[in-house]
Amino acid sequence: MVVLGFGMNNIIWGLKVMILKTIKVLIAISFVTLGLTTSANALHAHAHIGHVVKGFGNTPDNMGMLHTSQAEAKVALDHSGFAISDLSNLASIKMHSRHLMHALNPSHIEGCPGLGYGMDKAVKGIIQHIELAAKSNDASDSLKMHAVHIKTSSRNVMKWSSEAMSLIHGILGMDNLKTAGESATKVNESMGPSRS
Repeated sequence: MVVLGFGMNNIIWGLKVMILKTIKVLIAISFVTLGLTTSANALHAHAHIGHVVKGFGNTPDNMGMLHTSQAEAKVALDHSGFAISDLSNLASIKMHSRHLMHALNPSHIEGCPGLGYGMDKAVKGIIQHIELAAKSNDASDSLKMHAVHIKTSSRNVMKWSSEAMSLIHGILGMDNLKTAGESATKVNESMGPSRS
């Protein structure tokens, strides 16, 4: 049974990695396809894709929203593992759960590891700018088609994040070590095997 559980976690982890990689590949394909457009107006869609892939003015170090979301997701994954590394220590479970929360959405908690931007905000930015790119007058049919896939994958990431945030809010209000450990384990399992 443990092997099956571990296998399921690997599948879940693999799907999440695949979603992030799919977003990256689809954006790259759309970027290249758009680059072939000869329209004089080609800069609108191109600019929005650039915000996702290359850089955006309000992200840390002006990184693209995709790279920002990946960096925050890495912090979240690390702290999910740290939260369950000592299930006999309620303070540690709560501390690393706060760190995980901060990586997902720093508006809920300040002063924790991560970029301070939040995976959620970066993924919402991906959705917004891919939609703007697809709605641009100069958007190619290929860009419009790939935008649907990118938005779907991004929304899947947001759904997972929302579920994790609900569990984390619960953990932070708990005084029962066993229950907090079980909830932290659920969050970690939803992310896949610990990579810490």
